[in-house]
Amino acid sequence: MLQASCFLIHSMGKILYNQDIHLIQKAKKSGDKLVLVGGCFDVLHPAHIEFLKKARKEGDALIVLLESDEKIRELKGKTRPINSQNDRAAALSKLNLADYILNLTYLKTNHDYEILVKKIEPDIIAITRGNRVYDWEREYVEKTGKRIVEVMDRKEDYSTTKIINIR
Repeated sequence: MLQASCFLIHSMGKILYNQDIHLIQKAKKSGDKLVLVGGCFDVLHPAHIEFLKKARKEGDALIVLLESDEKIRELKGKTRPINSQNDRAAALSKLNLADYILNLTYLKTNHDYEILVKKIEPDIIAITRGNRVYDWEREYVEKTGKRIVEVMDRKEDYSTTKIINIR
């Protein structure tokens, strides 16, 4: 589990920003096995919770890369996100599943994500079965001996888009 040196960040909150990556790197240096996940987590639903629980079991510390509002608008349309990044981060922090929630700034390219992941140096990148694995992710795990782990199947009955469209 996380070392006492990281207690301060947990007592103040789990929500970090790009300038705080050194705190995650400190956990890595202390020997924690880091699991990395990413996503929008706009309207939390049971599939999100199951995914985070299963990812959490893969290591000592779970890091959630939380997409920016601007990136979600680019990916999902101008009416999204429903909840702001700060609200989404606060909701995730209350679940007590993630050790760190990194509020991402707008990352424009896959190369931007690659640079960030290499700074964090996760031992495992947890994904949902069938999610796209980028070439740089494959190269990262092959070069470092780390792993990409499919922690669960996609739950087709759950998605923020479906929840919104039901209303």
